[in-house]
Amino acid sequence: MTRAACENGFPPRMSFRLLGLPDQNITRAPCLSRQDILPETLCILLGNSGGPEELFPLLPDRPAPRKYLRPLFDVWLNNKTMSKNRRVSPLALRKAPFLRALWRVWPLAFDPETKEALLKNCPVCQKTLALGFLKDIWGCGYCDAISDGEFTATDLRDHLQPRVDESFWDDLDFATDFIDPTKLDRRKYRRSQLQEDFESLGDGEVFEVIFALARAMSTEAGHGRGLEIPPPLLAKSAQIVRGWPEALEETFTLESDGRDALSHDAFRKLLYNTRLNPGIRKRIGDIVRSHRVRPALDQPSSINFIDTVADMKEYRTLRMWMKLADSHLQSRTHSDAIVLRSRLHIREAAGLIGISIPTLMAMANGDLLPSQLISESSRSQIQDGSREFVKRVADNSSSSTPPPGALRLPRAVAALFNRTSDPWTVVFKALFSGEIEYWLTARTGASVLERVYIEDLEALRLVVARQEATSCLLNSVPMSMREAALTSRLKAEGLRVAVELGLLSAPYTIEKVVKFRSDFEASTLLAVRHQLRWSPRLASRLRMLLATAGIEPVATYGRNRAIWRRADVERHFGGDLIPCVE
Repeated sequence: MTRAACENGFPPRMSFRLLGLPDQNITRAPCLSRQDILPETLCILLGNSGGPEELFPLLPDRPAPRKYLRPLFDVWLNNKTMSKNRRVSPLALRKAPFLRALWRVWPLAFDPETKEALLKNCPVCQKTLALGFLKDIWGCGYCDAISDGEFTATDLRDHLQPRVDESFWDDLDFATDFIDPTKLDRRKYRRSQLQEDFESLGDGEVFEVIFALARAMSTEAGHGRGLEIPPPLLAKSAQIVRGWPEALEETFTLESDGRDALSHDAFRKLLYNTRLNPGIRKRIGDIVRSHRVRPALDQPSSINFIDTVADMKEYRTLRMWMKLADSHLQSRTHSDAIVLRSRLHIREAAGLIGISIPTLMAMANGDLLPSQLISESSRSQIQDGSREFVKRVADNSSSSTPPPGALRLPRAVAALFNRTSDPWTVVFKALFSGEIEYWLTARTGASVLERVYIEDLEALRLVVARQEATSCLLNSVPMSMREAALTSRLKAEGLRVAVELGLLSAPYTIEKVVKFRSDFEASTLLAVRHQLRWSPRLASRLRMLLATAGIEPVATYGRNRAIWRRADVERHFGGDLIPCVE
C-alpha cells in the first residue's frame, strides 16, 4: 500500500482511507485483519497484475490466537516484534525496488536474502527513516527537494551496507525461515529438525523463542521496542534451539573463572518473559535447574551453594538437603531425586498418578514404569509411561458399583503399613493381578490413586506385609510439603500443626513419616483400623469414645480431625484395632 501511494502521488495513509478504514485505525492498519477489505479492492489499489488470488495472504481471515499477536503473512508474531519504521537493504532495493515484509521484524538487523545490514537512518541527514515520504521507497523522505522543477531525494540504493559474516548464514537462515513467507518449503524441513519440546509451538512462537534467547544474552542496556539483535548473537540463539536441550545446558555451564556463561538476570528474563509460550518457559526452567542442581549435589563437602535462580520453595530447601550424610550424596540417590523433581514432566507424571518422587523412583523397575526414568529418558517416554499406567489402572478396575464400606486406597495403605520402605510396587502388582478388588471412581480434580477404593482390608494387609522393611536410600530422600502431607495423610493443615508442635520437621522423608506414625496416629487412619466402623460419623464417634475414657488428642485440625498418641488409642481399643504392619 505504501508503494501504491508513491505510484499514485498521494500520502501513504490515503491508501487506507481509500480502503474505507476509519481514521483511528490508520496507524494500526498494516497489522489489522478482519477489516472487510476485499482482495479485489486491494488489487485495484495496488495495480497487482497477478490478480486478487495473490493478495489473500495479506488479509488473514482468522482471529488472532491471543490479542497481542499480529499476522505476518501466515505466522503470528508479538505486536512488539513488529517495527513501525522503515528499514531498507540498499542491495535488495537495487535488485527489486519494493519493501520486504521481514524488514518490519525489528530484531532482524539484516536482510535475510542478501545478508546486508539494514539501514534505519538516512546516511545523509541521519534521521530515522519513516513511511511518510514522497517519490518512492528508495528515497529518504527528509532529504526530498525540488531543484529546477525536478524532484530529488537521497537515493538509499547508493549507500550499500556491510554484509553479515558468511559463517553465520546457516544459523541465521534457520531463525528466519520460520517467519519468511518466501521459505515455506524450507520451513517444513526446519520443523523436522526441532526437538519434541517445540512440537506444540507455532512457527512464529519458535522464532520468538530464538529472539528471546538472543535478547536475554544481549548486553545492551535498553531492551525496549526497536532493539536490533546483532546477527552473531541471533545465530548463537538459533544454535541453542537447534541443539536443544543440551545446547541450552551448555550455555548455562560455568566458565573457567567460576562465572556463569549466562547470568542469573539472563535466565530470569527467559523464565518470566510472558512473550514466550508458557510451556516452553517452564521447560527452560526445568532444563536449567536440573543442570545446575546436579553439580551442587555432587560436591558433598561444598558449602557454597550454586544458585538455581528458582523462586520455588522446593529449591530453596536444597541448602538444607545438601547437609545430609555424605554417604547418601555419594550414592547419588538424593542427587537423582532432586534432578528428577526439577523436571516438569516428571512432576506432572507423579502428580497424575498421585505418588511422590521417591515412590516414582521405586516403581521405575521396567514393569510398572519405564526403567529409563532414572537415566536421561525423553520427556515423551515418561509421559507415555504415566498415561499407560493410568490406563492400566482403569482397565483392571471392577466395573461394579463400589460398596458402601469402601475406603480410599492411599488412606488404607497409610493406616495399615508403617515400615521404612515403599509399599506401592507390591500394592499395584496386587491390584493388576486381581489379588485385591478395587474400584476406580470418577472424582474430579484428583490423581488416579486418590480415586481408587477398596473394601478388603485383610487382603491389603497380607499384600503389604510381603514388603520387607529396608534401609533403601529412597527412604531418606526429601519430599516436598505436598508429598509429605499425602504420605502422612495429614493434609496440608494437619502437617503444619504437626510441624508447629515439633512432631515432624523438614526436610520430610519416608523415615520421618514412619517415625511419626509409630508415635502418633491421625484420626482418619485410626478410623480405618477400628474394626467396629460406624459410617459416616466415625471420626467424631471415635473421639467421643476416647474423650469418655479421658484421652485427649495431641492436636486438632480441620473438622473432626485430630492427632492421637498411638499408645493411648491402642491401650484403650485393644483388639478392636487391625494390627499395623511394622
